[in-house]
Amino acid sequence: MMSSKILLKMKIFLNKVILNKGVIMKNILSNLLFFFASIFFLNNLYAGPYDGAYNAQFAYKMGSASYCPRELPIDIELEISDNKVIGYIFNQGNPENSNKNCALYHNGDITGEIDDNGNIIKMKITQKSSHSRQHSSYKIKGSMDGESVLISRSPQYHPRFKFKWEKLD
Repeated sequence: MMSSKILLKMKIFLNKVILNKGVIMKNILSNLLFFFASIFFLNNLYAGPYDGAYNAQFAYKMGSASYCPRELPIDIELEISDNKVIGYIFNQGNPENSNKNCALYHNGDITGEIDDNGNIIKMKITQKSSHSRQHSSYKIKGSMDGESVLISRSPQYHPRFKFKWEKLD
């Protein structure tokens, strides 16, 4: 007797669903749209405090053992979103440095991550040139608020260099 009542209730429910399937589908689609819009809104609402574009420009002085006697004008551009970092480092070149490798140093892509306080957890530089990968910058340490340090594989030629970021937004 109990099972026949359950079957009857299920049949009534299914008939209502079939009769109202247009309304139900509209409600389902409406709820899905609201759900995804909420996720998008909340994602933007809870953007990290360091989300945005950053820049650092400086004149990099090579080590005394280097064959690049003149400074290298360096430009670093970053984009931070949800504590993930992407960007690049670019050596703008100095015509007073005659060795061809001087223009190759400190040119590459940057990937990494920061914490919620702006401290750099990991910031890796992938140099474009194989020669630069052996000697030039390969990571950045420090903080987005304070001082950061460009670190190279051959510090006798490419000493550590301290700099600060500027937020562009």
